[in-house]
Amino acid sequence: MRDYLKSSYRLTQAGGTLTVTALAEARRVAPASATAMIKKLVALGLMDHRHYGEVTLTPEGTRQALLAIRRHRLLECFLVRMLGFGLDEVHDESHSLEPAISERLEERIDQALGHPKRCPHGDPIPDVNGRMDHDPGFPLIQLEENVEATVLRVPGSKRDLLRHLIELGVEPEKPICVVKREPFGGSLHLRLGRRVVLLSQEAASTIYVAREAG
Repeated sequence: MRDYLKSSYRLTQAGGTLTVTALAEARRVAPASATAMIKKLVALGLMDHRHYGEVTLTPEGTRQALLAIRRHRLLECFLVRMLGFGLDEVHDESHSLEPAISERLEERIDQALGHPKRCPHGDPIPDVNGRMDHDPGFPLIQLEENVEATVLRVPGSKRDLLRHLIELGVEPEKPICVVKREPFGGSLHLRLGRRVVLLSQEAASTIYVAREAG
């Protein structure tokens, strides 16, 4: 249920219509399986099922989704900071650990880490009440040429892509600048410190940045 709530929230935030088909594709299950889970979530008051297959999270469903996201991202912080895991390793490990920890342990982890605001991939962490600050970032693909920016977040669940980005030096809190765009949808030339590297536009669309102040 927790995984379905998280997937539903992410699909909603991406701006698409939340349907049985979209949720089944996100969870990589048959539509019948998604339908069965949606019925359970509707019965629990966590979802509303509308006409033509569209579903929505209720306010309580949204809160529960954000609390599940909070647990996942706190675990990612713990694995990186305390146990030395790499950015490309922690998504799957955290997903495996989520059902095993109690609310008390989650609270202790949060305290031990100093109440982090973002996970290692740069995603904001919801608070204990299921509220999350607005993320000011926008996709790197939209950044104008020769404008200094800072990487806010990278795609934590796409392991192969994340490894490639780490090799290039594209990580949260690192400076970045688009110095050139190849025509006809070609690669971006990115300045990372003293290096210039190439990155596809598809990959650039998964990275979120913020312009430098001033």
